Order: sequence, then structure tokens, then C-alpha cells
Amino acid sequence: MKLLIHFVLLVAWTTFSSAAKPNVLLILADDMGYECLTANGGESYQTPNLDNLAQTGARYTHCYVNPICTPTRVALMTGCYNYRNYIQFGSLKANEHTFGHMMQDAGYQTCIIEKWQLNDKGGTTPDKAGFEEYFIKPGNTYNYADPFIQDNQWKKVKHEGVYGPDLCLEYAMSFVERNKNQPFFLYYPMSLPHFPFNPTPDSTTWENGDRHEDDWEKYMPDMIAYMDKQIGQLVDRLNTLGIRENTLILFVGDNGTDGRVTSEFNGSSFKGGKSWLTDAGTHVPMIVNWKGTVSGGQILDDLIDPTDFMATIAEVTGATPRTPQDGNPIDGISFLPKLIGTVGPEREWVLLELINEFRTRDGGKRHFFAGHEGRCVRNHQWKLYAEGESRRNIAFDKSGQFFDMLNDPLEKEPISLEQAGAEARAAFKKLAKVIEERPWK
Repeated sequence: MKLLIHFVLLVAWTTFSSAAKPNVLLILADDMGYECLTANGGESYQTPNLDNLAQTGARYTHCYVNPICTPTRVALMTGCYNYRNYIQFGSLKANEHTFGHMMQDAGYQTCIIEKWQLNDKGGTTPDKAGFEEYFIKPGNTYNYADPFIQDNQWKKVKHEGVYGPDLCLEYAMSFVERNKNQPFFLYYPMSLPHFPFNPTPDSTTWENGDRHEDDWEKYMPDMIAYMDKQIGQLVDRLNTLGIRENTLILFVGDNGTDGRVTSEFNGSSFKGGKSWLTDAGTHVPMIVNWKGTVSGGQILDDLIDPTDFMATIAEVTGATPRTPQDGNPIDGISFLPKLIGTVGPEREWVLLELINEFRTRDGGKRHFFAGHEGRCVRNHQWKLYAEGESRRNIAFDKSGQFFDMLNDPLEKEPISLEQAGAEARAAFKKLAKVIEERPWK
């Protein structure tokens, strides 16, 4: 009977997907860890719109990403692990085949809004990465009060007296309205709630205070609330346009919360861990919502990493993830089957990487994030750091260490294999094989 149900659901999905090309809206929050979402147990912020998307869709409890932004974004956009195609912070290789190209090839209108930051030396621009339209903040600038914005002509314009995320939301609204009668792919990597921690238009100090004041305790809650509000406004526009049921909404964080931020989470204080390969730096919120197709109320513990999004979007839309020019395969696994009640391959581990050095523009000196450069692989319970790959250890070195994440989530006591049980030794062997088979650049 169970197999029959799966078969009926699969036939229904095949029939639906062949009759219409669903729109895809992929929202990426900047520096928002798992603990910030109220639906996950967060207690410091208000996220009613995201909570509603979670309640009426699927919320994932084991989504892990790389601990700083560019490594996650490159993996997300190309479906490849960083060891295959990552070059430096702030750059995407010019010849990489992205999900923008993939969706263009499938007949979609494509657009990226707000944060690009991938055109540093050796990098590329949105128009060459598969996006017909773009409305972004330039380089490493921040687009909160009085923002600079680059439009489809690559012109950088300063907008005095306004809030950058509002301009970006307006463009998003315009894009979906202009393309309501044809399939679209909107990639929306938001700036919020990334540092600097400035007032929003809903902050009490916006009109009478310094709009560039930087205070995480004062403004981090406002920034998350404003991000949540904007997401709610965009979802409302999809409803108004009558395309909500034909739009897959994906929400995920790009890395853990800024290390200066401490939040309340499930009754305890939780310090952000951006730039570290710990859970505080890699565990992020993830929500999938597709009204009428994905059943609400799902809480899924599937392992997810950034490479899985390209594979999933391809399966949802019928697009083909072409092999990149340099021969890299797509590493991701689609998470669609379980969402719609069918069976399919599930991930047994996630590989997390931090290649954290890059050249600055001031004399070519090396800059290092204050974290641990290296890689690790983990499943639901066990986590193994690769050996001998930490080229610069600033605060600690976990090279080769092995942890039981269920019983030691803060990674305080590495496991000694000599004293470990059979289950731990078997897990170590499997995870070590994953690392061994994936060479480090």
C-alpha cells in the first residue's frame, strides 16, 4: 500500500510538472544562524512571516552551510563543493555554469537582487552569470541608509534619504509583476541582517537619530524583524498576482550569525559563530513553501547542504544542470522527493569547507578570517575534521578531531578512537573515506 501511495503521488507530480513551469523564489539571509528563527526555538527576534511559511510548508532542522558567505554562495549557485571551483573571497569564476544559466536555458526569466559581491579579481558579473536583470549593492559596500545601487547598466548610483533594502524589495515586486505570465527565477540574497547593525525605517531612531549608528544589541532585532516583514510583503504580492500556488519559495541562511551577537535560543544564551566550522557557524534555518504542492507542518531532519539547491531546482522545473566548462560534476542531491511524499536518494553526510584567505586591495596583503581554515564532514550525530589542512590556525586547531554532536554539540571533548565504541569507530571510518575521496586544493 505504501509503495502504491508513493507511485500515485509521483504520477500526480509528473502530471503537474509537465503542465506548468513553476516559478522559483530563492531567498538567502545574510549572517542569520539557525537560532534566530522563532520557529526553531529562537527567543530574541520576531519572525512571524517566516514562521508562517514554516508552518504552512516544510522546516528543516539539519541544513548546514559553509561558515562565511562567498564559499556558501559559490556552492549554492554552481552545485559544486568549494574544492572544485572556489578561487577567493568575493569571486565567482567567470566560466562557471550557475543556476542562473540553467534557468535561462530552461526558458525562465532570471533576476538577482541585492547582494552579489562576486566580481572581485578573477570574478564575474551577474549578467555573465545567467541573470538577465540585476539590482544589487556594489562590491563590499552596504546598502542600508543612503545606499549605492548598481542596476542593469552596471551604473552605481547613490540614493540619499532612503533605505537600500526597500529599493531592492521594490525591484523584486516589479520583477514578479512584470513576469507574472511567464516562468521566472528570482534569486534574492538579502543584505539583512549583516553587519553594520544600523537602524531600519521601523526603528525608533530612524527619523531623529543617526541612521548609520552601529549597535547590534539595539538594532539586530530590528533588522531581523524588517527582513521578515519584507519577505511577508513579497509573499503577499505573489498572492495578489495570483501566482502564489505556482511559486516555489526557498529560504536559507548563508552562514551562522555574526560572532558579536548573542541570542536567546531554547532557554539558553547562544553566541554567533560566523567564520567557524562549528554548528554556530554552519547550522542555518531553512524553509520550503509551495502552496498546494508541499504539505504544511512538515519538520524534516534530512541533511542538506548548499550544493543541493541547484539539483532540487532542476528537478522542480525540469531544467538541466549542464556540466561546467572545467568538467566539474554537480555534487548536490535533490530534496524534492520527500517534500512531495515520494521516495528518492537522501544525503548521508554534508561536507563543509572554509578556504578563508583572500588578497586585499591595499597592497596585496593576505587577510584571514578569524576562524579555522579547513574542512569537516558530518552526519546527524558524528563530525570529523580533516587532518593537516589548516594552513593558518588563529584561535584553535581541530585537525583530525572527531566529535559526537548529539552529546557534545559545543565540541568540547574530541573522541579518542582507542576508547570509542564500535558505532563511533564505524562512523569515523565512513566519514574519513568521504574526506579521503575529495582532495583538498
